[in-house]
Amino acid sequence: MAERLTKDGRREQILEAAAGLLESRGLESVRTAELARAAGVSEALLFRHFRDKEDLLFQAANRLILDFFRRRGSSAGATDPGALAEELAVFAERQGREGLRRWYALFFQSLVRYPETLAETMKIVQEHRRLLHGLFGGDPWVLMAAMEGALLVWTLSPDMDLALALRRVLEACRPGAGWKGAVPPGTIDAPGPG
Repeated sequence: MAERLTKDGRREQILEAAAGLLESRGLESVRTAELARAAGVSEALLFRHFRDKEDLLFQAANRLILDFFRRRGSSAGATDPGALAEELAVFAERQGREGLRRWYALFFQSLVRYPETLAETMKIVQEHRRLLHGLFGGDPWVLMAAMEGALLVWTLSPDMDLALALRRVLEACRPGAGWKGAVPPGTIDAPGPG
């Protein structure tokens, strides 16, 4: 007979399944029934572990982003800005502009709708910071803000070359790059393809 999962084990199972769907299909195209089916649970059980679909999607998206940086940190050439920029651009494009806009909306809505989750959200931000510190050294707050800025601008700019913008951000924020706090010219206003 199969062993019953604990509440935390079931929640973890749901988050893993949801993150897998988000990684392969993006945030916009996932329905609640698909999330439940992928996790092997009923839709009702989803909502015993998460407040609503947005809560589940937000937490799964956070998991997906952290997993991306964890995998990146253990790969050969982990601190190569060009390779990281390309991988992050592919990841973002898979999510789509609308999917990333929705993730940003979910992030800020979760802080307003569920203020009790602020501590959990800050743990995720701190983990992201720790992973970037491990990849690039120094204090990565500026790097995080610049990367988030590039991603957010990309969601609104159809002609922007995201990989180029991210590569410029990563190179500019690299220890020893001589960057003194001003955004280097051409970092965010990168030309589009073609």
